[in-house]
Amino acid sequence: MDIEKLVKQRSGIKAKLTNFEKYITMLSSSKLMSELQRIDLEGRLSKFEALYDIFDALQMEIELASANPEVEYVERNQIEERYHSLIANARSQLRTSASDLELKGSEAGTTMDSKSGASFKNGFVRLPKIDLPHFDGGYQHWLEFRDTFISLIHNSNCIDGINKFHYLRASLKGRAAEVIKNIVFKNENYVIAWDLLCDRYNNNRLLINNHVQALFDLQSITKESSASLRRLIDVINKNLRALKTLKEPTEYWDTLIVFMMSRKLDVNTNRKWEEYRNTLSESPTLTKLISFINGRADLLETLEVNQNKSSTSVNNKQKSFIIASTKENQNTHIEIMNNKLENSKAHINNLQNKLKCPLCSNDHLLYTCDLFKSLPTETRIQKAKELRVCLNCLRSSHITKKCRLAGCKYCKSRHNTLLHVEPTEQPHQDPMPSASNSIALPIDTTNSIVLSSDTTHLTSTTNVLLSTAIVKAVSNNGEKVNARILLDNGSTANFMTESLCTKLGLLRRKTTSTVTGINQQSSYSTQSCNLNIESYNGDYRINLDCLILPEITKRLPASHVDTKNIPMPSSLRLADPTFNVPAVIDILVGAEIFWSVIGTASIDLGKRMPKLYETKFGWIVSGPVCRLRSSLKNGSHLCNFTHLTEQPDLTRFWELDSISSKHALSQEERECELSFKEKTIRNDSGKFIVTMPLKSDPSVLGDSYNRAKHRFLSLERRFQREPEFKTRYIEFMNEYESLGHMSEVNNSRPHSNDCIEYFIPHHGVIRESSTTTKLRAVFDASATTSSKVSLNDILMVGPKVQDDLFSILLRFRQHKYVVTGDIEKMYRCVELTHSQRSLLQIIFRKDPKEPLKTYRLNTVTYGTSSAPYLATKCLVSLADEATTNNVRSAIARDFYVDDYLGGGSTISETIDLVKEINSILSSAHFFLRKWRSNSPEILEEIAGNSGKSGSLDLSSNSQSSNKTLGLHWFSNTDTLSFSINISAKEKITKRHILSVISQVFDPLGLVGPCIVEAKLIMQRLWVEQSEWDDEVSSEIAEMWSTFVRTLPILNSLNIPRWVCCNLAVEHELHIFCDASEKAYGACVYVRSVCSDGSVNVQLLVSKNRIAPIKTVTIPRLELCAALLGARLCTTVMESLTMPIDKRFFWSDSMIVLGWLNILPNQLKPFVRNRVAEIQESTAGDRWRYVPSLDNPADLVSRGARADSIGACSLWQTGPSFLHSCESSWPIIPCNSVNQNLPEVVCNFTDKSDILIDFNQSSNNSIIQSLIQNNSNFNRLQRIIAYIYRFIHNLKKSNRKLQGSLSTDELDKALTCLLLSAQAEMFPIECNILKSGKTLPHKNRLISLTPFVDTKGIIRVGGRLDNSPYDYNTKYPILLCSKHHLTRILFQMQHKRLLHAGPQLLLANMRLKYWPLGGRNLAKTVVRKCLKCFRYKCQNIQPMMGQLPCTRTNIEFPFFNSSVDYAGPVLIADRKGRGCKLTKSYLCIFVCHATKAVHLELVTDLTKEGFIAALNRFTSRRGKPQSILSDNGTNFVGG
Repeated sequence: MDIEKLVKQRSGIKAKLTNFEKYITMLSSSKLMSELQRIDLEGRLSKFEALYDIFDALQMEIELASANPEVEYVERNQIEERYHSLIANARSQLRTSASDLELKGSEAGTTMDSKSGASFKNGFVRLPKIDLPHFDGGYQHWLEFRDTFISLIHNSNCIDGINKFHYLRASLKGRAAEVIKNIVFKNENYVIAWDLLCDRYNNNRLLINNHVQALFDLQSITKESSASLRRLIDVINKNLRALKTLKEPTEYWDTLIVFMMSRKLDVNTNRKWEEYRNTLSESPTLTKLISFINGRADLLETLEVNQNKSSTSVNNKQKSFIIASTKENQNTHIEIMNNKLENSKAHINNLQNKLKCPLCSNDHLLYTCDLFKSLPTETRIQKAKELRVCLNCLRSSHITKKCRLAGCKYCKSRHNTLLHVEPTEQPHQDPMPSASNSIALPIDTTNSIVLSSDTTHLTSTTNVLLSTAIVKAVSNNGEKVNARILLDNGSTANFMTESLCTKLGLLRRKTTSTVTGINQQSSYSTQSCNLNIESYNGDYRINLDCLILPEITKRLPASHVDTKNIPMPSSLRLADPTFNVPAVIDILVGAEIFWSVIGTASIDLGKRMPKLYETKFGWIVSGPVCRLRSSLKNGSHLCNFTHLTEQPDLTRFWELDSISSKHALSQEERECELSFKEKTIRNDSGKFIVTMPLKSDPSVLGDSYNRAKHRFLSLERRFQREPEFKTRYIEFMNEYESLGHMSEVNNSRPHSNDCIEYFIPHHGVIRESSTTTKLRAVFDASATTSSKVSLNDILMVGPKVQDDLFSILLRFRQHKYVVTGDIEKMYRCVELTHSQRSLLQIIFRKDPKEPLKTYRLNTVTYGTSSAPYLATKCLVSLADEATTNNVRSAIARDFYVDDYLGGGSTISETIDLVKEINSILSSAHFFLRKWRSNSPEILEEIAGNSGKSGSLDLSSNSQSSNKTLGLHWFSNTDTLSFSINISAKEKITKRHILSVISQVFDPLGLVGPCIVEAKLIMQRLWVEQSEWDDEVSSEIAEMWSTFVRTLPILNSLNIPRWVCCNLAVEHELHIFCDASEKAYGACVYVRSVCSDGSVNVQLLVSKNRIAPIKTVTIPRLELCAALLGARLCTTVMESLTMPIDKRFFWSDSMIVLGWLNILPNQLKPFVRNRVAEIQESTAGDRWRYVPSLDNPADLVSRGARADSIGACSLWQTGPSFLHSCESSWPIIPCNSVNQNLPEVVCNFTDKSDILIDFNQSSNNSIIQSLIQNNSNFNRLQRIIAYIYRFIHNLKKSNRKLQGSLSTDELDKALTCLLLSAQAEMFPIECNILKSGKTLPHKNRLISLTPFVDTKGIIRVGGRLDNSPYDYNTKYPILLCSKHHLTRILFQMQHKRLLHAGPQLLLANMRLKYWPLGGRNLAKTVVRKCLKCFRYKCQNIQPMMGQLPCTRTNIEFPFFNSSVDYAGPVLIADRKGRGCKLTKSYLCIFVCHATKAVHLELVTDLTKEGFIAALNRFTSRRGKPQSILSDNGTNFVGG
């Protein structure tokens, strides 16, 4: 930088030094620095101190650039000395100011202490800061604010006026601040502001009124407490002191205040006050009342403290009592008697006496007594009378007439709900359907219909009638048949029964629809028809499209309804006269028609009575009717939904062929994880102690003892039938008890203590294939209680914390040496916290002669919904104790529930890994057993050191296999196999086919081609809607027999478990994809290259999907296969732990490879979305072409028989070229990508199928999309310009373009847009002209003699080369009016010309452009311009009416006339003295035939004036035939 500029900058710093010096001098002249000045000085000083760094850097540059630095050194010294001197002076003044303030505070403090007789001996003591008071305009706070502000601020001599004004403004809020808001903030205005505020609020009358009103507005005390009593005293004292300050004689108000305060006291305190008042000889004073209330408050405060200390025992009893009351849904409640107690001891004794049951003498009230509730209702009433308790609340402290509680919740009478007796009604009264509930379940079918379901709880005392009507259905030959319809606004379709359709002879159409109702129950309709119905009297007709079902619902209503008690109007025409008689529903009308037939009128028949609604079919009856409580079993439900056939859920079967997506934890799962983290501990022995995660309080559980008892007695009956089963069951339970996993409860009576209990039913399951436990007891925690809630309903399930089966099996195939095992009694190794063990109780006894015993389960129990999460979470959490990464990963990822599948690359590594895992798991009492390994050395080492009897050696039987997570693994040969047993059946059904297919458990897709054929058969069955137990068609039976004949050959198939090779130096993944019209799939191969150059290729995994029923093109299916392969590769990479060096993707579809080589935005949505995902997940990897004959995925897409899979080397070891070097692999047939691809949004090529460069095509496509997405030409031009600037700045970082866009940049953007538009609209002409050729003679542009300029833009030629016009005018740019760019150009020019018309717009555009079809485009732009349209609008001219006959016929003048008045007009009246102006009017007579006018002058608007004018008219013109008028009053009067 130039030294002169640096010196000028230093001069600026010197100027700042001078200014600061002047400021310091000004402060020094004043004797005392104010607080505001001190704050100002501190701010200036902080900024001044920062100035030195700037000066130092600037002076350094000057010294380096100066030719004579010694002079600059002297200058530096002078400035620095001046700078430090000013700093020292400023700091000195700050210290002096602080000392003065402290001295003043000390003097003030000393003066105050001297007045009170005390003084400071140790000097000044700093007191805490006093906050300024605030005032919001309330009169009740004014006196307090005024006195405080005067003492702190107003009377202080140390604060100047401007600061006092500042404090005053800061203290005022709301309405008070508005008083001084408009006063200018100056020193002399403070007094004005304070006086103005005092004048406003020093209104004694208003102040007195506010404080007196506050006394009258005191709230009464409803509940006795020390806090409320003290609050009452404080409010009274505060307002009385304020009134006394206002010079009110409050000392004479004692009688009035005492009366007011006693009325505000609660009942108990008021009673005590009256007792105390009776002891006084004179009228009590206010002082005595306040003293009494203070003493009462002290007493209550002492009792509250004592009660809190001793609340443990009392609160426990109250809590259990309240819970019991809630569980039985009684209307009674506990009354806390604190208000009647004088000390805590009396309170406890009183409460205990109240809680004594008069029937069983236990500590509870009568209505919570189980013995009392078990009695019949009549016996309860008799017992209540004998015990002399209140029949309303069942307490003994009062009689029924004086009970204050509510009555029966059923009939509202004055008796307890437990004493309610139902009135007798007709015995045939049965429950009927009630409210409608709709559940939508997405099912992969052609159509999905939601049908409402109607349920009724049979313990309810009301029934609900549904909307039915009788209509006439029109048959195919025109006959009308009576039918009963159900109007249901919860249905999304219309339905009719198959019997009615047959009866009407209607034409049926094929369809595929799923009808979904309550609880996800589904029916299927394969036929539909068109139906005409009309109302019974024929005044309303409608056409319906109905789905055909064998049965719509059961008979409605479910039973006969007695209409004697229903006040039905006799004059109404009912839509269904027999609405109360059960009958079949023939037609169901859904929401599509429902609201169009419902009218607006309705009639309410009363409480618990149905309503009448007017419809186009007549009046329908719908709503509740009273009925007798059902004799059916409580808790049962009636559902008016017809579940036609059993449709098992096949989700799990098809789920094996999909790739699970990543799961995000739900809110409940996050809460479950947090609960485990906070509540799980380990005891001294290392065992986990967990708490079951609850999502609701256990108090919602009802009685479960009776159900568990009933289930156990049923189990005992099985014991009698099967003695061996009983022996095994007792052995299992003995072991369960001996291990401490359950313990007997001494008192087997349910609800014998205060804790909530849940009894779990249990039964036995025998599994002969088990090598350890043949019989296992299964606990059913889903059994509901009397409240319809089970334990599993209130338990959180928890998230999955282990890897899925697919990932574990993938890793199982990557290790050379593998080990398997499982944890012994995994669930029972985790203990449950003691507080929750009452929720896990069972009933059991070994001998029927013994009494029933209750046992509590002490560990996590299988059968509870949270058990899998708790056990696996404990196991996974042990991974944190591992010291090495491989052990930590093995514990966290290689366990599937309690099964372990792991391994290593060497024997020693595997042994060390397993020992470390076993050691960590043993610390938590998780003991591994059932060891299996492909190495006898590993197995011997592990089994010899584990010491567990559960470890077995496979060497004793070399041909035995181990079922590893569903797969059969032969450890001696280290191969995987299948076990399929097919039983021959004469009748082949869909159920049999599914059971056979499900035996082929193939999660890794090792026999995927074989499974494809089975899936195709299942899809065929699904399309044909075959029933599960009906015999399939002959064609499907033949396909099945061909398939099943070769299926057992899979039992002899042995697949190598290990997919790698020894001493591998490189691992590659090769993913093959293919599709056919039947299915599509992908398979993954591992290619291992050994150190000696040998290559090993093995199938790792495959997946396939059946093509949808709806026809999809082969290229789209090929793309789906590529997407499946990309997703499968991602899952494999996340699962494997071995290093993968390269990944190759193979496809035999040239179209898919072409799609993957272009940008996704050029493709249509279906293809674009999938291509984008594939490109993202396979970024950095290569997609290569493979011939169809060498593509192993072709087998997955087309299917293969089981006998051909084992001998097919293409499937097992991949294509042969993978065993060779990469140079011999297949390559794509052509080197360029053909742009004539399907599913491309815009693709313009030459007719000769010219291959366009990929990059240029992409750029054109991007620009074209920008043009299409913008409606403003200026914005579009600037977008392109900024894109070019961005590219320029990237390429030339040293010469970046900044600031506003230049004209050159805008011209470049315009050129780009014009080139893109011409290339899109004139592709053939562009290629011909740019190649230097002439256009064909028949080309549409030949008459314009086009040529290409230096920028490549096509221009129109002509003969104006010698004209003086601009180049653009002589040779305009060629455009097509159909292009979007031309349209927005016209719109922009139309607005620039201030909305010019079509001619002017076109003429202006032709100065630079030559748009083909420009005239029409100009007219379109102007016509569609909203502003132009608004300004050109014209008022509608109404048509005049027809002339009357008198106007069209020629008659004598005034033969037919009209009359009306005009005026007023002023007439000079010169009678008498002077001239007066009077109002007069003209009476106009008009002839209808000749339009002649006759005028008469009228002096006023009276009838007499009109009659006089009429006489003059008839005298002159003759008597007319008719006279028309506007019926004015004078005309009518005349």
